Amino acid sequence: MKIKGIEQRRLNKEKSLSMASSLFPDEEWVNTEPNVFVVKSRMVVKYREWYKWEREMSQVRILTSQGSVAYFLPEKKHEGKGKVYVDTVIDGEIVELKTVAGNRNTLGTAFKQGFKQGAATVQEHPEIQKNSVFIRLVSDFTVESVKEKLRGN
Repeated sequence: MKIKGIEQRRLNKEKSLSMASSLFPDEEWVNTEPNVFVVKSRMVVKYREWYKWEREMSQVRILTSQGSVAYFLPEKKHEGKGKVYVDTVIDGEIVELKTVAGNRNTLGTAFKQGFKQGAATVQEHPEIQKNSVFIRLVSDFTVESVKEKLRGN
């Protein structure tokens, strides 16, 4: 059983590195902690925007503790569009990270914004099949309330 977990993590790392490198072929990746790689150009953000960095890392650690492998992408804008790229590649899939505190409207706005960021990346890279948004809720919503909001209600 242990070998299966190690093999899955190796596959997750290969898929993530492949996706991150295809999006940003000229970038260098730094292994900052187990199963977390950060593009070198983003290391400045780690120190300049410490609170944001810690918030994103807390989300990623939830996944990496379960066998996922995450690559943090550069904070670049899509050419001429003013939209930023997604935050990460996790297990070979692009994933935008959002933390939501506040009301249901804030949740809806964060989800739409995160999905649009991923969709812009998918549009620029047709080889990418899908994108995800990982939302960490810091509010007391019921599961049903969250589902309803994400359905657009």
